[in-house]
Amino acid sequence: MRYFFALISVLFLTCENPNDPVVLGCTDSSKCSYGVCACNYNQNANVSNETCEYPQENFDCDGNCLLTLDCNGDCNGTASEDACGICNGDNSTCEDCLGVVGGNAIEDCAGTCGGTAVEDCAGTCGGTAVEDCAGTCGGTAINDDCDVCGGDNSSCADCEGTPNGVAVEDCTGTCGGTAVEDACGICEGQVTNEWTESDLEWELIWSDDFDQPEINEDIWNFEVWGSGQFNNEAQAYTSSDNNAYVDDGKLVIKALRENLDLNNDGVPDTEYTSSRLTTQNKKYHVYETSCGDCPGGKIKVEVRAKLPVGIGTWPAIWMMPNNSEYGGWPNSGEIDIMEHVGKNPNVIHSSVHNATNSGALGEENPSQTESQNVTDVEMEHIYGLIWSDEKITTFIDTEDNIVLEYNNLSEYDSSLWPYDKDFFIILNLAIGGDWGGPTIDNTAFPQSMNIDFVKVYKYVDSRCPSNDD
Repeated sequence: MRYFFALISVLFLTCENPNDPVVLGCTDSSKCSYGVCACNYNQNANVSNETCEYPQENFDCDGNCLLTLDCNGDCNGTASEDACGICNGDNSTCEDCLGVVGGNAIEDCAGTCGGTAVEDCAGTCGGTAVEDCAGTCGGTAINDDCDVCGGDNSSCADCEGTPNGVAVEDCTGTCGGTAVEDACGICEGQVTNEWTESDLEWELIWSDDFDQPEINEDIWNFEVWGSGQFNNEAQAYTSSDNNAYVDDGKLVIKALRENLDLNNDGVPDTEYTSSRLTTQNKKYHVYETSCGDCPGGKIKVEVRAKLPVGIGTWPAIWMMPNNSEYGGWPNSGEIDIMEHVGKNPNVIHSSVHNATNSGALGEENPSQTESQNVTDVEMEHIYGLIWSDEKITTFIDTEDNIVLEYNNLSEYDSSLWPYDKDFFIILNLAIGGDWGGPTIDNTAFPQSMNIDFVKVYKYVDSRCPSNDD
């Protein structure tokens, strides 16, 4: 029947305006709270085909609830959460043992609601057993007066047996006595800490006068490596007695020009050989306090030597840290007592190296390197060092003929003063390299550095009997 009416409507409209097209669809444009009620309303339709679709009650066309969802997710439902946050709950899930919603009463180990009984360390409800200081349940160990578990107070007792007492033995071993050591470390001695500079003197620690037929290997090590390994030096360092030996009371370090096959492969590895001797791990020192209240302490090194003058030679008397406790070079320091290069035959150089100045020649900071003219380096001279906690001083022949003076400006900054650790002595004769080269006079070989003696002293209090000769 509805199709009949639709057909009649079509015919009527066609007859009324035969040029208008017929568009079938949902033409119900009545409004609801969310807009047009019909979900498939077609505003272009001019003939209803009775196909309008409408949402469920309380929902829009997209299925969204137009009212409030309850805790079950039902649109306009009546479900609600109880005091425990449970949907349609009865508050039972958050009641304590007394039935109080949100309460904190619980049953103790005896089953009593709100009770206070607890298990002891033995697992007994209401029991009294506890762990002692040793962790033993029911044990009896306690801390003594020294806070030592099970102790007998001896660990903190003074010499009178009083825990945490202050009585101590004096230098004679008398508990509570008053005897003390003097400035020389002698118990009940008479040397006071009131000293003058005249009370202090140099005491020889060790020396090598090279009066034995062989190099003393209780003092000296040979360092051995190939040419070019450091500073682009041309020589190889060997332990051969051709390069280092004792002759007529002198240590001779001789540089030779020779084609040496170090690898024994039939091919010469180096054109020059020499030696480098050190006292590392055998003789090493740092300044020490020399008497009671004396400031710091001092070390003195003296090396009497003749130097080569051939162009390309680079002899050195210097010191390096025995254990590099501040890190690799230059952080742990270097002290160059004497360096000489043959291309500048009348100049002696002294320098120190540290983290603030790592120049290969020690020339980047004027306060850390100095030079002095010496017109006869091929003659014997004493090249010396005085080293204290206050400064490093190098000299030639006499202590007042100073070459370098480097002051300790920061007692606690190792980048400026890494010289508070043990250092050892190095004697070597290099050929060429970054400073000795680039020119090498091959006609001048062999070349040698002759050392008459090496002496190391410490500053001591002459008033002390142990320092008397």
